[in-house]
Formats: sequence, structure tokens, C-alpha cells
Amino acid sequence: MTERAATADMPAFRRHVRARILRELELSAGATRSELMRSLVLSRTALTRVLEPMFAAREIVEDDPDKSATRVRGRPARMLRLRTPPRTTLAVHIGHDSLVAAHVDELGDIQDSVASPTGVKHGFGACLVAIASASEDLAVRSEFSIDRCIVILPTMVDPTGTAVMPVAAQELMPTWIGRAQRDRIARAVGAPTWFENDGRLGALGEARFGNGKEAHTMLYVAVGGHGIGGGLLIGRELHKGAGFAGEISHVNVRASGELCPCGRRGCLAAEVRAATQRLTDLRDSARERDHGARAELAHDIVRDIGNSVAGIANVTHPDTIVIADRLPEGLIDDLVAAVRAVVRERSHPEIASAMNIVDATAPDNAVRAAGILDPSRSG
Repeated sequence: MTERAATADMPAFRRHVRARILRELELSAGATRSELMRSLVLSRTALTRVLEPMFAAREIVEDDPDKSATRVRGRPARMLRLRTPPRTTLAVHIGHDSLVAAHVDELGDIQDSVASPTGVKHGFGACLVAIASASEDLAVRSEFSIDRCIVILPTMVDPTGTAVMPVAAQELMPTWIGRAQRDRIARAVGAPTWFENDGRLGALGEARFGNGKEAHTMLYVAVGGHGIGGGLLIGRELHKGAGFAGEISHVNVRASGELCPCGRRGCLAAEVRAATQRLTDLRDSARERDHGARAELAHDIVRDIGNSVAGIANVTHPDTIVIADRLPEGLIDDLVAAVRAVVRERSHPEIASAMNIVDATAPDNAVRAAGILDPSRSG
């Protein structure tokens, strides 16, 4: 049954409800009938009348209940999901000095993964060899062939997903500049390939699989020793604006501060990167004056991040802020709690009181998000 056949005999209201159900299931990992009734404000009978032709048209499926789940009473809940064609994505998450490649299915479940001690600091050529090797290893161990490849990068990516942005990449990963690089990876893995920013996919992963699952508007911030990633979801959808929304790394925090690869001074990422390097150099020092310097540097990092997040929160008023601490272990004690305190102090009281500021969950959520990403909707 075609989509036209599934909706031809539906009154306008039911067609509207059907569209909302499809959207709700697209923006989540699935929902029970009870959850749909609450979110759409429908009775069970009204919902069932809309669902029946959707099942007949094979638009949605209903999972078998989890018999292992412990329930106080009643039957185990069944999860409704969009009927998504089986698909295997080769997701390659590249960091500064390492990468992870994984086979991810259309639901965002990781089937297998391999790691390599090769990152953007080693240059494009080394990464290409590592990606090809990882792809071959996974192919030998897997029963599935890949349908596409998503390369997750720590830099700004063209809205079409076909290249890194030259200004953003010129210092940290200059050998990645050029549209030919994507084509070279596609040939190496034997599948259509797209690039995506790590902050955006981290945000999408937290929204679908992590601590942002209940969020309607969510700001995601990942703090690492080599940069800061960010992503913004509005209406539960990844928001790119005209192309680069969510780039918290280039919020200016110091007018005459550190030189940023973008050519300006005082960008958040440049300030945090420089302070983190100095903090790392001092961390093993036993001198009293160095202890004081470490405390001051940690305070500066927390203040700069907190002030930047608070400024964005005052404009977007997210109900949830997810912060991922990707700094070297022990560099700053409880970074998330410290940033949370600054954000609550610096954002408007009415906004601060309504925000939930939480830690990120598993770091592989960006990889999982690659499995559900639709590159055709980029930009």
C-alpha cells in the first residue's frame, strides 16, 4: 500500500495525527502507545484508528515486548518504530590522536568496532590508510556490507557534508582541506561518504540515546584538551541555522586573547586550549607557586566556558544542557559541576531555574548517531 493509499480515506484530522506520529517516531528511538497518547493528547481508541492503516501500509512496526523487563503489573509495553530499511553505516570518529571505526545499524546500535592510534595530528594520508584498514577488518568480521560512511571530524564541515571548512581546518588539520579528500575515503571504503562535525553528532547522540532524550531544546558542549565542540537542538531537531549554528568554540571571551585558527583572538576554544596546555604542563609540579597557578588556570577555564554557555542559554533558553568532560582525567576536578555553578550564576534567574544541566553519557553516542543521520537533510 502506498502512502497515498494509506491516507486517501483519512479525514483531515487523522492525516494530521498520522503526520505527527511519523514525526514523533522520527525524532526518537521509538515510543509506546501510551507515550504517543500523552504527547499527542489522544485517547487509545483515536490513536488506534490512525495506527491501523499505518500498519497496513507498512509505515511502522511494533516490536515484540521485552519479556526480560520487570513490570509491576500488566503486559510488557511494545515499542512502535518507523519501518526503516536495513542499513549498515561505517561510522569513523576521528580525534586528535586516535580514531574509532564502527558498523552501526539503522537504529543506532553498534554492531562491531575497531580502534586505531591514528588521528588528525598524523595527517590525512595516515588517516586514510587507518580508515581503509579498519574498514577491511570490520568487513572480515561482519556478515554485512556497508551502505555508506560517515566521518566524524573535530572541525567545521561544509553544510553539504562534502568537505571541511578551510579557515577552520587550516591550523589543526590542513591536509584535510579539499573536496577530493571525501572522494578518496569513499573509494577506500567502497561506499558513499559524508563528513559531519563531532559536536553536532555528539548533540544528536545525546538527544537520541543519552541524557537529552527528554529534552525539547538542548545545548550540547564537549570540552577537550584540543578544542570545544557544540551542538544545538531546537524542537528536538538538530539545528544548523544557515549552516554552522551551535559553534560555541568561536564565542569571543577575551578581546586581545589567544590567536584562534579562525584568525581572530580570544575565541573560547583558543583560550581553553592554551589554558589546558599550561595546566597540563604544571599538573605534576610540586612547587607551591605552581599549585596556585594550576588553581587559577582551572578557574579561568571554568569561568570562560560557563560564561559562554550562559550567554547562549539566555538567547535559546534550553530546557537541558549536556556537558561532556573530555579533558585528560583529573585535570579539573568535577568540571561539569563547576561549569554548572557558573551557568546558573550568569544566566537570567528565570532561565537558570528552568534548566537541567547534566553530564554527557557514553562517548560513543556520536558514533551511534551516525547510524540514524540523514545526510540528505544537511544544510
